[in-house]
Amino acid sequence: MGNKIFIFKGIPVVIVITASGYGLPYMHADIDKMITQHLLPAIF
Repeated sequence: MGNKIFIFKGIPVVIVITASGYGLPYMHADIDKMITQHLLPAIF
């Protein structure tokens, strides 16, 4: 997986994800799901 940094222009929020799941094909989808289904709804 590695690292992802999400910076939003319109709101003062930065989300930083650090994860390891090398060679696991579902890691990117899991991170995207966590962002879209949990973190962003909690902010908005």
